[in-house]
Formats: sequence, structure tokens, C-alpha cells
Amino acid sequence: MDLKEWCEKAESNRESLANEYFNMQVGLPYSKEKIGELENFSSDLAKNFLKNFKEPKLLYYDSVASQVSHKLSKLTIQLHETRKEKVSISSMNFKNEKLNWTNWRQFASSSASKSRKKVFDEFVDKTKFITPIIEETCNTYKDAYSDYNIDVLEPYFFQHKIGFEKLKDVVDALGSSLKTEFIKQFNYYSNEVDGRDSEYFDDFYYMRNAVFGNLKVSNKFDILKSVKNRMKILGFDVNRIKVDDQDRPGKYSSPFCYGINIPGDVRVSFKAENFINDTNSVYHEFGHAVHFSHIKKELPFWTRYYMSEALCETFSTFFENLISDNNYLIKELRFSKDEAEEIVKRMEFLDLFAITFYCANSMFKMDFWKKDMSMEQADNYYAKMIKKYMGVEVDGRYWQLHHILPEAVLYVPSYLLAMIRASELRNNLFKQYGNEWYNNKEAGNYIKILMESGTESKIASFENANPNILIYELLKND
Repeated sequence: MDLKEWCEKAESNRESLANEYFNMQVGLPYSKEKIGELENFSSDLAKNFLKNFKEPKLLYYDSVASQVSHKLSKLTIQLHETRKEKVSISSMNFKNEKLNWTNWRQFASSSASKSRKKVFDEFVDKTKFITPIIEETCNTYKDAYSDYNIDVLEPYFFQHKIGFEKLKDVVDALGSSLKTEFIKQFNYYSNEVDGRDSEYFDDFYYMRNAVFGNLKVSNKFDILKSVKNRMKILGFDVNRIKVDDQDRPGKYSSPFCYGINIPGDVRVSFKAENFINDTNSVYHEFGHAVHFSHIKKELPFWTRYYMSEALCETFSTFFENLISDNNYLIKELRFSKDEAEEIVKRMEFLDLFAITFYCANSMFKMDFWKKDMSMEQADNYYAKMIKKYMGVEVDGRYWQLHHILPEAVLYVPSYLLAMIRASELRNNLFKQYGNEWYNNKEAGNYIKILMESGTESKIASFENANPNILIYELLKND
């Protein structure tokens, strides 16, 4: 089999597998048996690649990882199901369903402090049911790469075109510079929402809804219609994007986008929590969706699918930032001047929260691999990083409840790199097309050109990432 035929088989198999995983995440019927068969075939294809090819390197790294993909898929399903069944409280319900890991964020967004603390503490304690699964997942990754003399972090840094020390410097600069302002605003909004200073159980996923809970806005609009219309104005075709906005039992709590087949079949999933936060989330996921659906279909398989997480997150972050644009909120979404001002202030606080949180998560996960930590060491180190960058005392086991940290080798730093790159992109568009670039098809074409090349995008290298741009934006009003 030549490389072209190999890629055709790999893409077909990937599409079928992605469809099963999508169904699993949105609470639709899926087949464990089919996932197992597809993962086995993926593993066989990977063995064939390693036997016959060394390049492209992106496929080489993925083929190494695929040697244990079947085992990892079983662990992923086991983790998903165990979190749902064991990380739960049978005596508490939410929307006629047992309170569990899949719905606790929705529960938290409308619950009193006492109830949230009880759930948070109990869920953290129940990480004991998932710790062995997470540990086995991490060991599986390490074993797979060590068999080929590859450091477990090597593929991430190759894909992002950035060095380990450079990334640590970027992360530390962001977290250290923004910590003081974050703590000040965290206490301010906690007093507004809960009548007290911040507590450890007021986590990011609670606060991103809670800060908008007391904000009364006069206009409510169709979020999906709004974002689709914006993309059309910029010249993007949204007809290939499918949306699942149903709130069904077992559906994944976080919004997400799946490129089932790039660019032909792209799907967005979310379930409503809070109007403003939902608007933010839908704009974010549609940023992913227009990116994936506008990559040139004639590009090689690996160029369409094996983009770095930071490149993918750049476009989602960029479009999400429209909800932090005072001018856009007033002129396009018809919020009043006072409403827009409040939304922007709260969005900036959430950016501070996200960045300091992601800095702690990033430093933790990078050192987790580099220092070959045990699970107990990891828990202790995570607590240390949260304290260092956020000033919060939290039980370190909390990281095991995160929706990315336990499963991905390294993902969270990509959000930070994307926020920097999105800031650069926004500044360029302001200079070229003015403050209302979002009404200009030429601006849309500019963005589309950056998207359509996949892994070969002009903004795919992050070695030149400059954290000062983002730091200045977030502290400029102090």
C-alpha cells in the first residue's frame, strides 16, 4: 500500500470512529464494539505506517500513539462511564437525573454556596474511583512513546513549533503578571454574586455563569442565528456545520466541536446554561467549525487533520472575543451601552480567570511528564500550582475532574498560545479594516486564507509568541 492509499483508509476509519465518539459525548446511542473494531483497524494501519514510512512526521508520531489506541479508547470509555456513575450523589437530583459529573456544572450555576461546596467536596473525594483509570492512561502514553525512544511531550512541541523552555516562560509571564489583578476581581465578583470573598469551590466553570447571573439584559436573541449570520457576512459557508443543542441525559457538559470529516462534516454540540455565557460558547465553537469547514479539501490528509491544538483554538478564541467587543455588542447585538459595558468588564474578568487557571494547569501538566510524577505527587503539585498562579487553596485532586487534564497528554497551554495569537490577529484586523472589521468580507477573506492551509497556516508556529500583548490588553485600564 502506498501513502495515498494508506491516507484514504485512515481518513475513512477516522470518520467512522469520530462519529461513534461524537454520539457517546452527546448522549446518543454508540457502540463499544464498533469503537473497538475501528480502534483495532487504526492500530493495524499505524503498524503498517511504521513498517513502511518515516514521513510525514505528524503521521509518524500519531502512528506511534496509535499502537495503544485500542487500550486508550477502552480507558476513555471507562473513565467517561465511571465519572458518570461513581462521581455522583444519588440523594441529589438535577432535572430529574441523578447529580453526577455530566450535569454538575449546570447544577452549580444555579445553586447556593452550601450545596455547591457539598457537591465539590464530595466529587473531589470520589476521584478515588477514577484515579486508577487516569494513572493507567498516563502510563499507557509513556509506554507507547518510550518503545520508540520518543519523549511523551515531543509530538506536542513539534506540532506547535515551540520549545519547552520557551513555552514555560510564556506561561509563567502570563500567570505571574495577571495574578494580582485576578485575585482582586475574583473577590469583587464573588462578593457581588455570593456576598463574600472567593472560595475554592467557586471554580472557573461556576463563575463563568455566575458573573452573568445578576446581569439583567433587555434583549434576548437567537444565538445560533446570530453567529451564523455573522459568519455569512464575513463570507463563510455555514451550511456544512451541524448543531446539536439538545439537553439530553448523559450529554457532555462542555460545548465542543468535532471535525468528523474535514471539511465536509463538522458538528457543534452545546447545552444551555446562561444566555451570555452560551453566546460566548457558541461563538467559540463556531470559530472551530468555520475553521475546519474551510480548510481546502484537496490538501493531504495529515495537513487537514493534524493541526496543533493552539492553531485550532486561535480561531475559536478569536471569534469568541467578539462578545468582549463593546462596539459589536451595541451595534450588532443591540445591547444597551450600560449592558455592553458590564458584559465587557465581566468577560475581561473571565479572561483573567481562564488565563491564571490555564497557567496553573499548563505548568502542572508539563512538569507532571518531565518529572515522572506519581498520582499522589501530581495531586500535591497541582495544588501548589493553583496556589502559585491563582492564590487559591484547593484540594489537588480536583485536576482529575477536569474535562481535559486527565485524558490529553498536553492540551491546556494551547489555549494560552491561542489567546496570544488571537490578540495579534485582532490587532492586525483593526489596523487593516477598522473597528468594524466584522462587517467586511475582505477581513473574512484574510481570516479564511489563514484557515484554509491547515497545518501549513502562516500562523502555525508559536515560537514567537509574545505574552506581553495579552498582558497589556488585560491590564491597560488599571
